[in-house]
Amino acid sequence: MSGKPAAKAALQAAGLALLFFSAWLTYRCFDGRQMLHHLSRIVSRPIEMAAATFVYGLSFWLRAWAWKRYVGKPIAFSVYWRAVLLSLFVNHLAPVKIGDAVRMALLARQPGVSASEAIESVA
Repeated sequence: MSGKPAAKAALQAAGLALLFFSAWLTYRCFDGRQMLHHLSRIVSRPIEMAAATFVYGLSFWLRAWAWKRYVGKPIAFSVYWRAVLLSLFVNHLAPVKIGDAVRMALLARQPGVSASEAIESVA
């Protein structure tokens, strides 16, 4: 095996190994009682939880708004908002922080925005 098939097989093997390692760590370290304790504390304080969720969401909305102002191109706010949210989603799924690369790629796809402008605006 050489080239792309070998790289694909190695990537799949690494993914499978990470899956088994995560399952093993969960089995060894997860404490369901502690999780339920913390969840019950969250449920018992709905106003604080709603306020924290609002402020957390607002921080990402403000990041998208500031990014749009920095770029200064006539691109819809929704492009920036979706890119920020997708970046957050990817950062939560990926084992490394690659969400900013996703933001750069999404902005660079917009008309009138070069790759260097997209990289600079995110960096």
